[in-house]
Amino acid sequence: TAYVKLAGGIDLSGTAYGGVAGGDFSKCLKWEPIGTSASAPFSGDFNGGGLAVENLFVNQSTGGAGFFSGLAGLDSDPVSVHDFGVASGSVTGLHSVGGIAGVLSRKQNKAAVTVERCWNNASVAGTGKNSSNETMAGGIAGYALGTITNCYNTGSITAAASEAGGIAGSTTSISGYTSVENCYNTGTVTGSSRVGAINGYHVNEKSPTTNCYYLKGSSSAGFGMNVGTGEATELTDSQLKSWAAAYALNGGTGAQKVGDLATWRKASSASENSGYPVLCAAGESMTPAADWSEV
Repeated sequence: TAYVKLAGGIDLSGTAYGGVAGGDFSKCLKWEPIGTSASAPFSGDFNGGGLAVENLFVNQSTGGAGFFSGLAGLDSDPVSVHDFGVASGSVTGLHSVGGIAGVLSRKQNKAAVTVERCWNNASVAGTGKNSSNETMAGGIAGYALGTITNCYNTGSITAAASEAGGIAGSTTSISGYTSVENCYNTGTVTGSSRVGAINGYHVNEKSPTTNCYYLKGSSSAGFGMNVGTGEATELTDSQLKSWAAAYALNGGTGAQKVGDLATWRKASSASENSGYPVLCAAGESMTPAADWSEV
């Protein structure tokens, strides 16, 4: 196990070495995902401190692509990646591809695996499929056998074969190990089948999804299968940018009400996160609505 805390943001443009920042991420430094070896996934705590990596370029012909390749609990200590974002970049792999992690893989009877308060703005593409003919491409994780909470995706997601999702390409069919909650997606999601704005493969009774939202037009439905189960609500652009959206992501009632410490807040301006809800800094409270038109 390991404990990691970022002390500063990461810029992989490589400009000091002849690389080029901007839209052509292939000119940036090529990133080797952490925990690439299936026998040695990342197992520990990664605290991003609210910081992000810019110009992330991952391009591999194998599965498990992302800033992390795989996260898995190997003993009794919880595995967590939190308060971290991918601000820009391009992530491409054969299958199991995600902006934050390719695979969340909680071992049975071992500690939980969680991704919390993370975000992705990189494009994510799965170019092939695994032995089960699945691509599994997602903004946060390609395959999720673990918990994803208070996360969002704004990057485009594409899958050559099945299972593309704005948050998770595929959640597991194993009961009691996976949940997706308090997340939203604005990125366009495309694939050949099982395509959803939140999850591609989705069996809610085994991997419940609650209190999630997506931008109208990002995908035809919140889930790529079992569309009528789980909580994935379509919102217009103005609705998702409203004070009410941040309030809803906070749970809407109870302990996370206006004035209390909050996880989400409304963007301070149209330029901050393009106006969409923002994750609060530690100790930050939610700002009340300016008037009823914001509710």
